[in-house]
Amino acid sequence: MLPALTITQLYKCRWQVELFFKWIKQHLRIKAFYGTSENAVKTQIWIAIAVYVLVDNVQDIVLRKYGHDIVHSQR
Repeated sequence: MLPALTITQLYKCRWQVELFFKWIKQHLRIKAFYGTSENAVKTQIWIAIAVYVLVDNVQDIVLRKYGHDIVHSQR
């Protein structure tokens, strides 16, 4: 049997993983992974993060240049 502190720490780590995947689904719009290998999943996540950062930076540039958020106003 594991000590209560160990179980608490494991649950906290598990919860952080759940929050990470929730953030991925909400912000990176990854609904499913196309590959099953560790490399495929990592590659898909890194590509999605790069696109997310790129879009965010472009949106900031547009906001500074034109004074409004054209990315979200077109939805």
